[in-house]
Amino acid sequence: GDAATPSTSLTALTEATLITDAAAAKAAVEKGDYAAAIIIPAGFSESISYTQDDPAISPLAIEIYGDSAQPISAGIIRSVVEGFTNQLLTGQIAIASTIGAMTDHAQQNPVFGLSFAAAAASGSFQPNFACAFTPGFSTITIEQQTVTGQQVEFNPLVVFGSAQAVFFALFTANGVAASIIEERRQGTLQRMVASPTPRLIILGGKLIATFLVILLQLVFLFIGFTVIGSLLEGEVQSVWGNNWLAIAALILATSAATAGVGMFTAAVGKTAEQANIIGSIVSMLMGILGGAFFAVSVLGDLEWITRLSVVRWGSEGFSKLASGQGDIGLNLVFLTLIGAVLFVISLTVFVRRQDI
Repeated sequence: GDAATPSTSLTALTEATLITDAAAAKAAVEKGDYAAAIIIPAGFSESISYTQDDPAISPLAIEIYGDSAQPISAGIIRSVVEGFTNQLLTGQIAIASTIGAMTDHAQQNPVFGLSFAAAAASGSFQPNFACAFTPGFSTITIEQQTVTGQQVEFNPLVVFGSAQAVFFALFTANGVAASIIEERRQGTLQRMVASPTPRLIILGGKLIATFLVILLQLVFLFIGFTVIGSLLEGEVQSVWGNNWLAIAALILATSAATAGVGMFTAAVGKTAEQANIIGSIVSMLMGILGGAFFAVSVLGDLEWITRLSVVRWGSEGFSKLASGQGDIGLNLVFLTLIGAVLFVISLTVFVRRQDI
């Protein structure tokens, strides 16, 4: 730490706040107070310091606990910390290599060995290793990587495409589900209700139809994004990563959630026009809160509101998969839960309506 100047210290680079309790730091990250927590283990300085009594350099791992809602900021902090620690290790390795080479040379050359021993004993041997810690010799570069260590480039198809895909799926859901009201206006729905078929089966069939249309839309968007991304990169690559099972599960959950939103707007709307207006308002609000138009981090303390948006849960899950992360369980649970709750509400309204 002494070799680093104030302008290149870890605190200055990250604008860090010192918290002595690791659990408290992680809790603050989970609340959204910080983009990431840098957990430095006890004894880290000793583990990277070279001494003659303990020449082995066995650095302890620094943990970066990032906020999944701010993946770019957390990735930048991770890269800064990695660059800073690499710079320190480079200096310590330079010291160890220099002293080791001089010791080996002293053992092979008695004249140099006596001179070296005399200088060490008198205290006149005071080498300056400051250049080994100078950023100019070991520059810190920001390089976002996945958890497997693979470099990740900024991809607008992931950052904005994921949110836009879910956002437009909402409009598709509203359009398909609103056909229920058109069928009521034409008398088709009344004839189905008058038949022995339970209303649960009727609305369930509409939900399945809406779900399948959205599912196909998301699949085609995924294929389209992949083709465009592959052409831009010059090689075939999946825009949302290669965890095919997780991608499929997230597409299914997103389709279910957006279909539930469509069923809800169709159930509460008395006319097709009214349902379209309600659906457009709901879709726009979810798009705004979900990051389809700007980064949700600008909302500050109000960012918790974005958790009510299907777009937020869907786009966040796709972004995680694109960066190599597989922890989308919470996204799957909330998307499925949102779809199920809205369908139950829609079914309740549908069953109680007397004007069908």
